[in-house]
Amino acid sequence: MIDGQKATIAELTAKAARFDALVAALEPQIDAESKDWPEEVKGMLALGETIEQKFAILPQARSLAAKLANGGQPPPPGTGERPKPKGGPDQKQQADAAVKAALRQGSYGF
Repeated sequence: MIDGQKATIAELTAKAARFDALVAALEPQIDAESKDWPEEVKGMLALGETIEQKFAILPQARSLAAKLANGGQPPPPGTGERPKPKGGPDQKQQADAAVKAALRQGSYGF
């Protein structure tokens, strides 16, 4: 029983060391990303005491930082993500339709 507990302690110690290394690597990345953000947004990140809490806050903080950077306006057209089409044919259906059209026209690629 003691050997099992020692093995569990050794395993948990290794996991804790890996977690500490990840935190040490990720915290500077968050700090670098947020260094130019307005103070209001930096204050949001300060509410996160752990790295998990900071990662939970990060998407909202990014959105708020973008809004505040543009004076509360949405980003200018062409700077955001492109909308994804909904309900359209997928790539396999498009490829099948192209093959059928080529067969109808007689252009088989030979």
